[in-house]
Amino acid sequence: MHTIYRDSVALLKVTRTSLRIDLARRARNATAGLVNTGLALVLARRGYAVLHGGALARNGAAVVLLGSPGAGKSSLVLASARRGLEVISDEIVPIRIYGGAARCPGSNPHIRVDPALITRDERALEEPTTDGKCLLDVRDMGLRCVTRQSGIHAFVFLDPRHSRGKPWRIKQLGSAEALTRLLDNLYTRRVLSHAERRKHFKLLARAARLTPSYTLSVRTGVGNLDSASGALERLLAPEAAPKGKAGERASTR
Repeated sequence: MHTIYRDSVALLKVTRTSLRIDLARRARNATAGLVNTGLALVLARRGYAVLHGGALARNGAAVVLLGSPGAGKSSLVLASARRGLEVISDEIVPIRIYGGAARCPGSNPHIRVDPALITRDERALEEPTTDGKCLLDVRDMGLRCVTRQSGIHAFVFLDPRHSRGKPWRIKQLGSAEALTRLLDNLYTRRVLSHAERRKHFKLLARAARLTPSYTLSVRTGVGNLDSASGALERLLAPEAAPKGKAGERASTR
């Protein structure tokens, strides 16, 4: 059993089949974050490597968005959902290898975004969070979420935003650099045992070899998010399915 005392707010007790959360005190809107943490630990015990990031899909193909806090993952998830992509998650992305490909289950329909990104009509749906963001259920917004397993077509690591030039820049990564970045974004890395770390390292190493990885930098400005979400759509096109080793070519727009 994993037993974790989080942020002086809750005690989480996790096994392979169960999750118990005891609140030390009332905490507004703490439930979603605590459930994500507990769910990540349950899935880790079941053999998934759980990444801290967002994910989107179309026709069973997924793209996983990763990056440091504030990199714009949630903003890009929302912009892409408005273009018609299906939301898998805004917070945790569990992955495993099935049939020689990295895959992830779906789905969590809740996203946390900056209030400046939501429309006047959507404000009635928002739920404030303690970090100043808004918690939204994409289903209430008429957007779609995934209810099935998706094959991962690409990992996309968000780099710092740039202030000049084209709306977005994308470049393919080699598998070694992709593995380093995947490990940096492992959601449960602080609480894994030594044996679990080794197992997850091997899983992510396979995922990095099997799946193309990219860096994406979006120009500053809300209007550029929609353009960048178009780049994600192209990565999910049938012709963009993984072929050969990652890192064989690079492109920039």
